Amino acid sequence: MTSVRFFTSAALRSHEEVDGEVVRWLPHWSVVEFEGGRPVTGVWQSRAGGRRVCWYGSSVGALEVHAMHQERYGDEPYWIVIGAASDSGKIEVEERGADGVLGVRRSWTFDRDGMPVLEEEFNPRGVLRCRRRYQCIPWGVVIGLEEERAPAFAPVDRGRPATFPIPELAGEPYPCGGRLGAARIVDVISQNVCQGRYRAVVKVDGAWRDGVATLVAMRGGLSGDIQRRLDLVEPLTSEELGRGRLEHPRQRGDEFRGVLEACPDGESIETMVSRGSIAPADAVALALQIADVLRRVAGGSRPLGAIRPELVYARPGVGGLMLTGVMHRGPAIASLTEAGEAVLVPPLFEMDFSSPDDVAGLAQLVWYMITGGHPWYAPEDVRWQLAWNDFHDNRRRRQPWTGPAALGPALEEAVFSPRRPSLDEFTARLAMAVATI
Repeated sequence: MTSVRFFTSAALRSHEEVDGEVVRWLPHWSVVEFEGGRPVTGVWQSRAGGRRVCWYGSSVGALEVHAMHQERYGDEPYWIVIGAASDSGKIEVEERGADGVLGVRRSWTFDRDGMPVLEEEFNPRGVLRCRRRYQCIPWGVVIGLEEERAPAFAPVDRGRPATFPIPELAGEPYPCGGRLGAARIVDVISQNVCQGRYRAVVKVDGAWRDGVATLVAMRGGLSGDIQRRLDLVEPLTSEELGRGRLEHPRQRGDEFRGVLEACPDGESIETMVSRGSIAPADAVALALQIADVLRRVAGGSRPLGAIRPELVYARPGVGGLMLTGVMHRGPAIASLTEAGEAVLVPPLFEMDFSSPDDVAGLAQLVWYMITGGHPWYAPEDVRWQLAWNDFHDNRRRRQPWTGPAALGPALEEAVFSPRRPSLDEFTARLAMAVATI
């Protein structure tokens, strides 16, 4: 009996199997045909455009496999994968060209998290020609590579690999594959060993919805202040879809708890600005809509704490951009560990926009929408850094305003001044300044 199953990698680990309806949210996936419970062939592909045809097992000869491959896929290179669908930690791959000729055979050894730790590369005659050892950190990142090449096999430190070594077979970055209540975590936005934000999907009233989960390692329950923030329900703040404790096949000793929010309609400001800066009038108009949400939240003496490009969503409307929602609960949980510009999570956005003050946060968002830059960090100072906190502490400098001159004073006062204006003062100055442009 033939069946089709879906996995998050071509290694077919037991915890990597997913519902077919979830596939469209995954960064990469494998569609695999099984016959009598045994994997036969599958196609690994990614949202970035990657593709790899795989044939499983070694019970059929290479000539038979190539004949079946040509009939099914035509002239396309492929892999023969030996050792998949087991938790042994070792998988062998024969890399064959479109003509079926063996080019390279590789033996991969994975750690308990499914991350590559050893690669042995053999020529078609089975002679070892290279050995590579990878250094991984616990949450699914390869940070080092040591290479030994024939004939001397002298170890050479290659530093951090420019690209991930084997995405087709590697395990999901932790905690992908885990669950927060009914939600499944499908992709990492940003994380470290203490906290993180993740893409997740959950079925609500029979339909799948995408959202963002925030997880934090904590002991015991939530403090009263954090609980009040989590319970915040206001128009244009994101809907909470679930809350609870992380359940995962590779659960670590720390207990992660978190909350899942629905992604609002429209696009994030981060996505919009990635295509080009936003016109000053549209940026200010959107800021005034965000200010209305802030006023409602402030009525309960609670800062929203989420005025960040990847958390504010909008869509084109009559006369400009229309605010569709702000995701807020995640940053509230993250503030358990740190607040302000330097956060423990490596930046959710390449230039971190955390601020404990909503007026400063709103000013930074307007600055970014108009200029595409950050008021505290120059573009050359926002590269990925493992020690992001120290890096921020050392590189944080006031940057010049490069947008329309009329808007500069209001934004600079809200961001840099020790005496920040009130929300009403700031928005009034913005409205007056943009009217003169």
